[in-house]
Parts: sequence; C-alpha cells; structure tokens
Amino acid sequence: MKQPSEKLRQKIKKKRPDITDSSLHTYITSLRMLYSQYVDGDESKLEKPLKTKFLHNFESIKKLLELCRTPNTCKNRLTSILVALDAETKNRDQKLIDKYQAYLKDIMVGVNKQIESQELTRKESTNWLDFNDVKDVTNKILEKINKNDLWKKSKLSKSEYGLVQKYVLLRFYLSYPMRNNVADTKVVSPAEYKGLDDDERKGGNYLIRDGKTFIFKLNKFKNVKRIGVKSYDINPEISKLLTKWFRINNSGFMFTLNDGRTALSANGVTKVMNSIFSEFADGKKISTSMLRHIQISDDLKDEPTLAEKKAKAEKTEQKYQHSSSMNQTYRRITED
Repeated sequence: MKQPSEKLRQKIKKKRPDITDSSLHTYITSLRMLYSQYVDGDESKLEKPLKTKFLHNFESIKKLLELCRTPNTCKNRLTSILVALDAETKNRDQKLIDKYQAYLKDIMVGVNKQIESQELTRKESTNWLDFNDVKDVTNKILEKINKNDLWKKSKLSKSEYGLVQKYVLLRFYLSYPMRNNVADTKVVSPAEYKGLDDDERKGGNYLIRDGKTFIFKLNKFKNVKRIGVKSYDINPEISKLLTKWFRINNSGFMFTLNDGRTALSANGVTKVMNSIFSEFADGKKISTSMLRHIQISDDLKDEPTLAEKKAKAEKTEQKYQHSSSMNQTYRRITED
C-alpha cells in the first residue's frame, strides 16, 4: 500500500525549492515507515494522506526512534521529521523543532563515533563485497549476455533488455561512481544541449552524444551548490559500451524501465542495482551508495585509517605542545 503524500511533498518542495527528487523521496519514505509504526500498521489509517500532525507527539515518536537498529537510521528519521515540520505553515512549532534538533544532536554522537571507527555497519557486514568481487559480477553478467548472443539479436525480450542494461549500468558506475544521478538522464546532441535554457539545464543531468564520444553533464545532484556543476568526458572503453547500448536502447534516455521507453527514476536505479547483486552475488543487497563505499575503501586501502591518523597527530601534539593545525603552520616543505 502506497500512502498518499502529494500534499506533503508539495509543502516540502515549496519550502525547499532546490530539493532533489531523490532526497524528497527518501524523506517521504522515511516518514511513511515512521507513521506505519505509529499507527501500528492500521491499514485504514495508512490509506489516508500522510500528514505531519503525528510528529507533534514527541514522546511517542521518540520511543519509536529508540527502536532504530543503528544511530544512522535514527539520524535519517530525525532529518526527515525536521524537514517535514519545517514545511508546516499553520501549525509550525519552533519549540517542537528545537526538541527534535536537540535529540538529533545527541544521536549524532553515536553516528560520528561509527564514522570515525570506519567499521562496517550491521547492514554493510551482511552485504559487503570486495571490489574485485564486484568486478566479477560484471563478468558473470557479460558471460550470460554473450552466451545468449544478446548484442546481436534484432529484438530483445524485456528480461533480455533488462539483463543488458544491468551490465551497462554497473560498468558505468564502476568507472563513474555517482549516486543515483543517471536517473531521468536524457541523451542529447551537442546542439540540443546548447539549445536548452538555464532552467532546463539546471533541472536535470544530460549525456551529450557526439558520434561515438560522450560527455556526462552533472547539473543536478546533492552537492551542486557547494562544488558546482560537474562535467565528465566518458573514457573510450565506456563510450564504446554506450555506443553498443544505444543501438538497443533508442528511447532518448540513458537508462529505462524494461519497456525500453520510460526513463529510469532514482528509485528505479536502486531497484536495478539491488537486483544485480541479488541475482549474481548470492542475494547481496547493494545500492549505489554502498557501491561507492566499496570503491572508496578499495581506493584508500593503502592509506592510514582515521584512527591511525588521529594517533599520529596526538603523538605529534604531545611532542611539540601544539595543536595539529598549529603544527602544520610550523611545517616547511623543502625541495629534495
């Protein structure tokens, strides 16, 4: 059952016009799950539109939050609550918001402790793969594609189309480990991209195709305000793969549902990614977020851990009676 939430979505969107669709979806999903707990799964109540009134019962909500399996889950729930309460117009209660913010501050102690430890969470422990094992998954998919000669078939079934797409999607992410940013991405020519107005450019991400070369324009993503628009010149290996893919997928979108026409949403990207590892890695559940953790961990495997860096910094502080930042100002770099 999908609880109606359009009015609440619009309120949040009005308060936060720059919010991404994926973030909005995450907040609404979190609030739905919390409300389901609040009404103890009463289906008659879950049929009604999702409202923020239940969040005003702070003590009851706090008891539910205490049931969260990890501090990070609790943090995500609280963030969703604060976003929803901040969007209220008639019943906005700043004192209530302050209470939730204070609770979030307490929860963040546990979250930061987990981050600093760099240890796998319970969910990660269950689903983690080494990066080499992830690459093995791509080989398994490719073997199945080649065995059935899918690259050369004139017409693919929905399941065959979906299999090829899984391979292309995962290969793309291994080279360009983004979040769910390929969602709703249109494939356009350089002239078409140049002809877009500012709002159209800011409103989406685009794969610019010029013959057999590609540029990915990342205009709409989580940190765009902080680091600005990003442009990726797609490497020759992935460009060759995309060229093959667009002989099959002529929808005008980078990735689609298995109907080959409808653009893949952010939620759709998560579902496809999960299905890849569920099928080819013994039921593992890996999203684009966890895949990024796996890749970053592999990239940094030879570097000191946060704990090791902290220990070294503390040892240097003790030796020179300075803070780490002050020690850096004393440091001089000389030519060899």
